[in-house]
Amino acid sequence: AERMPIKELKVFKRVHLAKGEKKRVDFVINKSDLQKWDLEFHQWKLYSGKYTIIIGGNSAEENLIATLDIK
Repeated sequence: AERMPIKELKVFKRVHLAKGEKKRVDFVINKSDLQKWDLEFHQWKLYSGKYTIIIGGNSAEENLIATLDIK
């Protein structure tokens, strides 16, 4: 089995907020964003398994968490 990073940055948006301000931010994560290069077959592949989507202000923050189950 290939080793995968624990976390990867897939989508980034800089949002400026005043103190106490709230703003809706939409993200789109495409299939191609989740694919990895298959070293054996030399092509991009979407591996099955659970993918955890974490949204936060930086890599240490986990304000929103969702899980995708790819079969």
